[in-house]
Amino acid sequence: MTVRIVADQDIAALDSAFGKLGELTLRPGRSICRADLMQADALVVRSTTSVNKDLLQGTPVRFVATATSGTDHVDRLYLQRAGIGFADAAGCNANAVVEYVVTALSLLERDRVVDLKTSPVGIIGAGQVGSRLAVRLLQLGAVVRAHDPLLDSSSQLELQNRGVSFCDLQTALSCPVISLHVPLTRSGDYPTWHLLNAGRLQGLSPGTVVINTSRGDVVDGVALRKCLKQGSRITAVLDVWENEPRPDPALVSLATIATPHIAGYSQKAKFNATLRTATALAEYFSLERPEAISLARQDGGRIDGALAGNDRFCAGVLSQVLDLPTLTRSFQFSAAVSDGRVFDDMRRQLASRQEFGAWQVVAADLDQDRKAVLEILGFQLA
Repeated sequence: MTVRIVADQDIAALDSAFGKLGELTLRPGRSICRADLMQADALVVRSTTSVNKDLLQGTPVRFVATATSGTDHVDRLYLQRAGIGFADAAGCNANAVVEYVVTALSLLERDRVVDLKTSPVGIIGAGQVGSRLAVRLLQLGAVVRAHDPLLDSSSQLELQNRGVSFCDLQTALSCPVISLHVPLTRSGDYPTWHLLNAGRLQGLSPGTVVINTSRGDVVDGVALRKCLKQGSRITAVLDVWENEPRPDPALVSLATIATPHIAGYSQKAKFNATLRTATALAEYFSLERPEAISLARQDGGRIDGALAGNDRFCAGVLSQVLDLPTLTRSFQFSAAVSDGRVFDDMRRQLASRQEFGAWQVVAADLDQDRKAVLEILGFQLA
């Protein structure tokens, strides 16, 4: 049996993972249309493709996979009703997102915007990403409060045993640092669309740091822009935006850290997601499981430990891996261009990012506290 697969051309290592599974046709993710699928058995996408009845009805597609953790771009109810198989890559980019958030916090601490010794972090959403972030921050000595009414009791108990304090939404929003890690939902008992609406944003204490690496629509962008323009002293760290790939240029310019939806971007995360979706496709069509993808050598290089300076969280070292200040300046300059290709081009340029564990820090002259921080974060020390 030859499986005919249509896939987003920007998914990493497509040929290595899917090439032996069937006949592979590549298309730009934002351009995939119904006509592309009239001879397809399977569709593999990223978040840039909306998968719904309009796209799939009348096509022979029997299986859909998304190489992303979030699934709000997929009408899963329609897939279920139509008998179409589905798989996602939940958790594959969790470590990359955690490293993004920790890097951002290290910069804010260096610049004395926050003090994680005295500033509890409120994590809203304690799933794959939020739970890992909570554990990492606890290891670094921060106080963590989490809100997730949908988290199962065993997962909550495990995090509580590690030191996470669970709380209601208002308590989480009262924390000096708020990090959002929720799926985008518009219905149910706990919808997250505009979770941070105008009222909640206005109610935040002066100096609150808001970090959003989940989905842009979780925050009311118009309301946030007004708050920032009014000098509410909110510090915004934004990686996701309403109306991607054409975010509001004014909001981009007002954010302290602004990036084009790349928090979960790392080579390891991307390859893991590709292998996850390829394996699911093989299982669905009863094909031989794909071999592990041949990753490019995971060697980020060597970093001079002297860059850590006196910063408690070694911001200078972390910025060598993920240079958020430079990315912010570039994105803020580019955001003035309304062409969505600019957004996507910036994302492609960051596809080769290596995670902390691929880097070696020359740490001979570092004190034990900073060595301990770097080891917790996963760096190799030399």
